[in-house]
Order: sequence, then structure tokens, then C-alpha cells
Amino acid sequence: MEFTISDQFKASQFAFLFQNIRVFTETINFVCESDHMFVQSMDSANVMLFEVKIQKDWFNEYKVESNINIGINTAILSKLLSVREKGHTLQFMHSTTNADKLDISFTSENKNVYNKDFTIPLVELETSLLGIEEQESNAQFSMPSANFQNIINQLRMFGDCLSIKCDESAIKLGSKSQDIGEMEVNIDINDLHEFEIVPDLELNLNFTLHYLANISQFSKVSKDVELRFIENFPMQIVYYLDESEHKLENSISFFLAPQIDNN
Repeated sequence: MEFTISDQFKASQFAFLFQNIRVFTETINFVCESDHMFVQSMDSANVMLFEVKIQKDWFNEYKVESNINIGINTAILSKLLSVREKGHTLQFMHSTTNADKLDISFTSENKNVYNKDFTIPLVELETSLLGIEEQESNAQFSMPSANFQNIINQLRMFGDCLSIKCDESAIKLGSKSQDIGEMEVNIDINDLHEFEIVPDLELNLNFTLHYLANISQFSKVSKDVELRFIENFPMQIVYYLDESEHKLENSISFFLAPQIDNN
């Protein structure tokens, strides 16, 4: 298995994405097949699941002779990606002759940017991939990812729970606590890039802001974020790695379970 990312924007996307995955899980499986790469994992509390899909054409070079599944420690991967510099091309290599190791190289034609080589140990993971059934959303909308991050960080100052109220005319995001008070953000649907909702539907959902704050950090991966809702099902948050017509095939998706209203 070998893949290379020389496009600098994509190299930054890839590095940032896998530097920050460590906040959710200690280990991940890279599933590399002939036409795509797939990563899926769940946090230790089983509240949030994420998956990364990247097609072979997204890479500058991608070669997989036979399907392979390799386990990687996310802290180690994050550490080495943190020393990547602007101008570095990323290259990942794995061979059957050294099956318990992964070789990674950062190279540059710029003489002021030094080449760096790494060899890291792989980990054995006994995990099975979860099949997520495609379902049509009750409501979905798209907005600038930087705006989403700012809103989540601000709401978190007022409480631990995000409340979402959504209908055909408006979207309201709120949080509150007994000691600090409450905050509500009113989003005009005419200001959104995309907005769809089942006619006459009113959604009232609650989610943990701690998880959303970590998820919103991925705003650097994509200029927009898409949020999808199904009543009594996990919320789906999608960042696209490109803006092509097949953008869902190159993306990172988070599935966050709603908070249960005990009342």
C-alpha cells in the first residue's frame, strides 16, 4: 500500500484531520481498498461515531494491490503530523515484508524545508465496521463552518446542552444553565446556503455541547458544514474535502446521538 499527497491544500486538510481525530479515540483502522480509503471509529462512551471516506482520485498517487486494514495509534499519528511544514509532500507506505510497521515521509523540493522520515508501530485492533443505513433527513442545512464553530463555542459558555428548534420558518439554537443564564441564536433560513425540511415538521432536539465543540474544530477542513437531522436518531455533521458533484465520497462525517429527555 502506498499513497501520496503533494497538493498543498489537500496535504493540510489530511494532516489537520488526522491530527485532531485523537480527541475522540486512541486508535483507528485505516481500511485501504483498490479504489478508496475508509476510516471508522467510535468514542469510548459510544455516543459519537465518525467515518472518513476518501476516493483514490483525491490523492496524487494511490496504489493498493490487495485490500489492507491497518491499526494506528492516533496520538502517535497526531504527533508526527504536527511536524509537517508548508511545502511538504506526504507519503504513506506499508509492505507485507514489514507488516507491523508503517513508513511515512515528508519531502519537499524547497531546500529550506527539510525531508523527514518516520517509522511507526501498528496496533492490532479487533473491531468490525458498522453499516450505517442511508436514511432521508427530516431536516438539513448548510452554513459556513467557521460560523458553526463560533456559535457552538459561544453556546457552550452558557450550558452543557445544545437545544435545536427547527421548522419551515426558522432555526433556533440555544443553551442555558441555572447559574449563568441562557443564550439563543436565531438563524434566518434565507441566510443559509442550503435548507430543507419536511413540510409542517417541528423538530426539537438536544445534543451534548462538549462533543459538538470538538467536532466544530474541523472547520479548517472545509469552508462549509452540513447538518442533517432525523427525529430520535443521531445528528449527522458532514465536512467535505472537495466541492465536486461526488463530494460525499470525500468527506468526514460525525454521527452524534441525541440527549434523552427524562421528562
